[in-house]
Formats: sequence, C-alpha cells, structure tokens
Amino acid sequence: MPDEPWHGTPGGYTNHRCRCDACRAALRDYQRDKRKQRIASTTPEHVHGTANGYGNYGCRCDRCRAAWTENERLLRHRRQSGE
Repeated sequence: MPDEPWHGTPGGYTNHRCRCDACRAALRDYQRDKRKQRIASTTPEHVHGTANGYGNYGCRCDRCRAAWTENERLLRHRRQSGE
C-alpha cells in the first residue's frame, strides 16, 4: 500500500482513510500551514468576539477568549447531556 500515489499526502489521510505515520504527518503539516496562512492574513474584524476568531485566526483578545471559553463550556455540556 505505501506505493500508492496518494500515500503520504493529506488526501491519503482524508480521502483514502490511511492512518499510517506518513499520511498523518502530511495532514498535520498541511493543517499547520493553512492555519499559519489564516493567522498571517489580516484578521477580519467580524471574527472578534467569536470562538472562530480564537480557534481559526489565532486572535487572543479578551472578547475572543471569552467566546472560546463559553463555546467550550456549551460543547462540554452537550456532550455530557447527550444532545
């Protein structure tokens, strides 16, 4: 299977469901690069005060931190209550 052309690519992990070390590393590197691109771009003003601003754009202002904390609290509550 390692000789497949998609092996060791992000697509190998997501599309072909390969979980080998090479495919995991390729997806991790891809996601890291995409996040760096989002953070390097100008953070749109409309994301401030949202969990999206904290999680996807790396904004650490007080409003975004508070939104992230509240979002995590709600998600934890939903998981525990079975929603």
